[in-house]
Amino acid sequence: MRQFFVITALWLSMIPTAHADDELDALLSEEVITTASRSEESSRTAPGISTSITADQLRTYGLRTIAEAIDFIALGVSTSGRNQHGAAVELGSRGVLLTGDTGNHFLLMVDGHAVNEISFGTARFDRGAGIPMEAVDHIEVTVGPGAVLYGNNAMLGVINVILKPGSNLDGGYVVGTVSSAGSGRVGAAVGQAFEWRGEPGEILLAAEYFERQGPNFTVGPQALPPQLGGAIQRTSRDNSTPGIWGGTLSEGNFARVPSMIMTVDYSDWQVIAHIKEATFGDPFGPEFFDESKTSTEDRSLWLEISHNWVLPMGVDLMTRVYADGYSRFSVLHRGASQCGPDIGAVCRAETTRISRWAGLELRTNIDWFQDQKLQTSFGVDERVRYSGAKTDRINDATGAPFTSSIATYENTDIAFGAFAQQVWNISRTVGINVGARVDEDQRYEPVLSPRAAVSVAAWEGGVAKAMYSKAFRAPGRLATDAEIQFHVTPDELRPEIVHSGELVIEQTLGYHRAIVGVFRSLWLDMTEIHVLTPQERTDRFGAALDQYVVNEISQLRNVSEIDSYGVNAGYKLSSPDQRLTAGGNVTYAISRESRPDGSDREMTVAPQLSANARTAYSFGESLPRLGIAASYLGKRLANRAHNNGFNPIPEADAQLNVRATVSGLVWGAGYRVSADYAITDHGPYTIGAVEQGSIASPSAELNPVQPFTAYAELSYDF
Repeated sequence: MRQFFVITALWLSMIPTAHADDELDALLSEEVITTASRSEESSRTAPGISTSITADQLRTYGLRTIAEAIDFIALGVSTSGRNQHGAAVELGSRGVLLTGDTGNHFLLMVDGHAVNEISFGTARFDRGAGIPMEAVDHIEVTVGPGAVLYGNNAMLGVINVILKPGSNLDGGYVVGTVSSAGSGRVGAAVGQAFEWRGEPGEILLAAEYFERQGPNFTVGPQALPPQLGGAIQRTSRDNSTPGIWGGTLSEGNFARVPSMIMTVDYSDWQVIAHIKEATFGDPFGPEFFDESKTSTEDRSLWLEISHNWVLPMGVDLMTRVYADGYSRFSVLHRGASQCGPDIGAVCRAETTRISRWAGLELRTNIDWFQDQKLQTSFGVDERVRYSGAKTDRINDATGAPFTSSIATYENTDIAFGAFAQQVWNISRTVGINVGARVDEDQRYEPVLSPRAAVSVAAWEGGVAKAMYSKAFRAPGRLATDAEIQFHVTPDELRPEIVHSGELVIEQTLGYHRAIVGVFRSLWLDMTEIHVLTPQERTDRFGAALDQYVVNEISQLRNVSEIDSYGVNAGYKLSSPDQRLTAGGNVTYAISRESRPDGSDREMTVAPQLSANARTAYSFGESLPRLGIAASYLGKRLANRAHNNGFNPIPEADAQLNVRATVSGLVWGAGYRVSADYAITDHGPYTIGAVEQGSIASPSAELNPVQPFTAYAELSYDF
């Protein structure tokens, strides 16, 4: 608890004082949120804790991904990942982070379009998201269950990326970025307002290409136990160091992400489309060390067409038609003995996952007195879903398959959801928001997700909110039905459920805003990738075989219950002329996981204490702007701290990242220079071929973190 007060004092010390007593100043400083209720409202009265991260903040603080924006600015949310430079970032909220969930406990949206794919619920918040940050108007981060409006995946929170309207650009831009981490990026966009047949419209088209080769790390060495029959495992393509994983990475740490996004608004119609292809190496995985041909490629393409019809008497009708496609193609290289008969060859295991879905949503909002005092919303959403998967094992030298395809799976089903919400602003000081959603899946009984919130502005500039919400997540079809090598099909899997209650007090005074809240959440039937214990492996496969199986055997399971409670606090201010801004957030949470066997243990990867702070100053319209931001994560257990036999139990030290950014204009072009420093050289994820403690390798190795990274960027607006 002492750390909580230390961090609070740290970011408070960065904030200078200011004075304003004009009520207009308070109104101008309020954040407008659309995600919590699907309509514009002040963050002070929205039924949830929300942070709006603006385009100005993204540029001022050198934020280049959704994950970075969350770490340095958002309240109650933090990220972790095995590769700090943009690969497989995981999100946690208020002491809870489910490792290996591929982002499926947060709902990610772009202009209200949910992008989580349906086979596993995967969403990317790193470079793999393929969203050009220069095209983003703001990012809304709402903490806590949001299933009442959005259904599946919205358990830890909802993140909505709002794009700039085309008229905002009124031309376009070109941009280029390089970094000391071996990355480069080029991007361009055009945006324009237009008129056609007497109706106004606007269009935005943005594209970028990101590539990274590096940084290089020295890891290992790790000694592997012998395989069946005493054979030494191949750990590289050329078999130069059999049984030894490690060295200096020079080829396997890479990324390539081309992407494009388009929005068109015309009259009452809106069209939005996105396409990306994100390819990442896996430098820290258990397969061949520094293998440049081992990779994961995510492809996605989605399109949405919506129509908003404004009727008399305060009635709005919205129709939304959408179609999404997603594929993941993973290539692993390993010794042939892990795929078929060991003839000294290299095996290439290719796993393909495909998901497609299309649906229709109808939504209505009625403003009964046309003054936003009494509003009723309701809607339905029905979608058709397809999931498919297969794994092929191929002799890499000849291209011939070792066996026919395995883990083949195909399924088509239908999902249905319906919601209703009632907003009643009884007076200027009291507001009520209640709602519920029901979701039906062919594998489960219908799930009801209710929410209720009451806000009371009992004093000048202040508001108190009490909220209760329930959310769920139904695992995807590939999680429940498909068999994958070294992964056992679940014996029985139930939808995850979370009940959450919170009390929040917010005070606004001029350009100052402070918020403090307490929360408690109870998570039931939460699932995670469980690594089978030695006894479980023996029971399932037999002792004679299991002692030679060096790969982990995993299974998705309900892990019973998580109890999480704690406190959030945030503060921000700006000077009346907006030249100086500052702020910070801190979250302290205690989360305990109760297992089916009656054991009680600490959560992994998610810290008890997380915080961020920032301050920026503009020296003048034609002079540079300086931004300094910091992100802090307390000490936490590594992802494989439990049931993997490591000695000592692996844990990551506290991490403090500090980023300084200078931006401005020179000779008509924009520039931005950033320097990022991390005080700890490792993160909370075990890496390498040793996935369980043994006599030869009793301890775990944690993912490396590059202490210093520099970025430089040039842009031109036209």
